[in-house]
Amino acid sequence: MWRKLSAGFAVAGLVALASVSATAASPGLRGGITDSGGAYYHDPADFYPALEELGVHLLRVHLNWGGRLGVATRRPREGTDADDPAYDWHLYDRIVLQAERYGVEIVFTVFGTPAWANGGGAPTRAPRDVTRLREFAYAAATRYSGTYVRADGKLLPRVRYWTAWNEPNHQIGLIPQWRAGRQALGDPECNRLRADLQRGRRRRARLDAARREGCLRRHGRRAGTTTRAAQKPSVSPLAFLRAMKKAGARDFDAYAHHPYYGAPSESPRHRVAKGARAASRSATSTTSSAS
Repeated sequence: MWRKLSAGFAVAGLVALASVSATAASPGLRGGITDSGGAYYHDPADFYPALEELGVHLLRVHLNWGGRLGVATRRPREGTDADDPAYDWHLYDRIVLQAERYGVEIVFTVFGTPAWANGGGAPTRAPRDVTRLREFAYAAATRYSGTYVRADGKLLPRVRYWTAWNEPNHQIGLIPQWRAGRQALGDPECNRLRADLQRGRRRRARLDAARREGCLRRHGRRAGTTTRAAQKPSVSPLAFLRAMKKAGARDFDAYAHHPYYGAPSESPRHRVAKGARAASRSATSTTSSAS
């Protein structure tokens, strides 16, 4: 059973979540994990005891607005009404009830756009009107507020922790990353390079290599982030934070990102290049007021 479960486990980069050993050492930290697959499909009698064995008390699960496991299979008449007939909550009701039974708190990540909200696109494509997403988030918060009683008389548990979307700085989480050669977030020079490379324009390859190295030095591999200008159109955490501030992001409780390494040889003790450290300090100063 452990082998079967372990394949679905990935550590969530959430503020206030820590490893099992850190949890034991610090009473203020709680062990958390992300495993939507286990929550969706595994037998609760096996799954939740395995979490307990790992010291996990917080389980992060995607609450899908759209997609194959989406709540909103069609457009609701009243998006803020959790009882709208277009909403199908049965999977997520089951998850919160099972988690409560085993003493695990759920962290819901609202994710995925229904095709009716983005012109028939994939769940990773942003909605045409963000109001529809706000309405769904309101309905979800109402249903899992701890005061909602279903038609069968069952009081649903409260979900206290929520996150919005998953890896929105990367095309596997949110598309498009740019429009007409201009990326919505990030360094304009790197954005032009990404767009050129994505379109297959490799003129002056030597110059492109230098530009690519410069982008990686500012925002990518050497800064310990995930930007890979030559491969996938992503935005580094620092650039993403700058753009969040510019867009007016404020009044949130926490910010988290997935701290992937730049190369398999790197570890948390990896020394960042001097230029990248300076850029990081500058970005931290620039974005400190965002929260």
